[in-house]
Amino acid sequence: MSYLVLARKWRPQTFEDVVGQEHVTQTLRNAILQDRVAHAYLFTGVRGVGKTTVARIFAKVLNCRGPGRKPCDACVSCREIMTGNSADVFEIDGASNTSVDDVRALKENIKYLPSHGAYKIYIIDEVHMLSNSAFNALLKTLEEPPKHVVFIFATTEPHKIPDTVPSRCQRFDFKRVPTPKIVAQIEKILSAEGITIERDGIEAIARAAEGSLRDALSILDQIIAWGAGQDPDAERLAISGDAVRTFLGEVDRQILLDLVCAILDRAPGTALQIIGRAHEAGYDFRQFSTHLVSWIRNLTVIRLVEEPRALVELDEETIGQLKRRLADVSLPTLEQMFALALAGDEQVQRSEHPRIILEMTVVRLATLEDLVPIREILGYVRQLEQRIGSLGGAEAEGTRPPQPSKPALTVVPGGRASARGGNPPDRHTAHEATPPPPRVEGMELIERIATVAEKRRFGRLATFLEHALIRKLEEGTILLTCPPEYTAQSKIAWDEETAATFERIYEEAFGRKIRAKFVPPPRHGEGGERSTPLPSKRRGPPMQRSGHSSEALRSSPMRSRISSTPAQRPTPSPEANRKIEVESEVTDRAPSPP
Repeated sequence: MSYLVLARKWRPQTFEDVVGQEHVTQTLRNAILQDRVAHAYLFTGVRGVGKTTVARIFAKVLNCRGPGRKPCDACVSCREIMTGNSADVFEIDGASNTSVDDVRALKENIKYLPSHGAYKIYIIDEVHMLSNSAFNALLKTLEEPPKHVVFIFATTEPHKIPDTVPSRCQRFDFKRVPTPKIVAQIEKILSAEGITIERDGIEAIARAAEGSLRDALSILDQIIAWGAGQDPDAERLAISGDAVRTFLGEVDRQILLDLVCAILDRAPGTALQIIGRAHEAGYDFRQFSTHLVSWIRNLTVIRLVEEPRALVELDEETIGQLKRRLADVSLPTLEQMFALALAGDEQVQRSEHPRIILEMTVVRLATLEDLVPIREILGYVRQLEQRIGSLGGAEAEGTRPPQPSKPALTVVPGGRASARGGNPPDRHTAHEATPPPPRVEGMELIERIATVAEKRRFGRLATFLEHALIRKLEEGTILLTCPPEYTAQSKIAWDEETAATFERIYEEAFGRKIRAKFVPPPRHGEGGERSTPLPSKRRGPPMQRSGHSSEALRSSPMRSRISSTPAQRPTPSPEANRKIEVESEVTDRAPSPP
């Protein structure tokens, strides 16, 4: 008798034997128990996950003459279906029967009653291979078939089927079989076959199958045949994990772990030595590079997910070791690492010198400096400006410098802003200020809202705030504008939803409600109120951006070193005052750089 491969020998014969498709088998069992069997089913999923197997089991249950609602595997109908000789169950290859004539022959056959069972069942595999004309010829029969006919379609590419077909069927999507379930099934088969393979070797087979149980059993068949030749005299076949990895050409995980640890430790020399070890082991560098990209992806998952065991195929010890090393690595650094590894892998795959490209990629990864988010840098700059301003003011007064704190910004109608203790607003602004000016805590109002918008992935609001300016801030209302060159972009980003999001974040951050409006900037030559620019924009010296007065600038340490006695500024003449005011107006009306 010819040898029967494991995939056929261990093919499930009942719903209970099917691995990893409980959502399908349970639904079909309930449909049979409740007599709610549909006239057409569509099974979709990748190769080797049980589509045709479940279709055969379903056909056996429908036509079984035994007691109960399970196939007995003893009656004539069950035995014929198991051997593929049933007169009532037709398995049709869609790739070989694609024409309209084939569908016409099928339509002629379905009008006859079944010979043994209760149903005539048509299982069409790879149904997406049928031509459009064949699908159209089948539609009417598929919509209203005879009561004794059940269609079961199976396909790996459901997107190629016309929409009119799935709408007439009950669709079941078969999932990839999880790796742990493939491992358990292989262990069960090996135990029955009297063969021993180390656990890490079984896991390597399951990973290579990529969710297909049939592929896993096919690989297992090959490995058993290969391993039997290693020691023909052994009473019980035993295969090591290293032998399995050698057969599959899989890279040793310890080498990849050592390489990743060398990259995280910023040790390019050690990383190059590990590449040399991989070369001596005879690994394919193209496959090695692909594995490296996957491991850097695993680093990102381990860094972000509290329990990453279900998302990465690594043991708990390895995950714990990597977690400790990733404690001081920022997310932007990992993102940059992945981008470099992915770009390097693309070059390795098409290069005639893959080892050299891989070595240079590893050196770039191991010498990559930690990246700091730009908002953290801006925060450091603001704190430094505040400390410098506080020290300068204290030295001028001869007192101990106060502890740095966020200055309270006072914004009055008209758009001018000044910090407490700074220069008062000009006479035009002071004249317009009828109600008491509201206070906004700190200069980073827009900065704080932009940070929250980015964290919560409010893309439109974050885009708008990149160039946002405060035009006016009154009690309960804020008018926002932008530089003229960004008017079109800001109009697109600002809508009712964006305004509502801004108001909600403002209320959460500052504890009070506000009404946000966007006002386009005036064109060149037009009048208009002045806008308060975002502190992070480059508009003037840092001391002015941080809200400190010119008095702090005159009393800075540099000024004290030039002269021990502060110089008295002469009082300008009325003509000089008018000239200064004109120059100030021209400067304020000029468009601000982005």
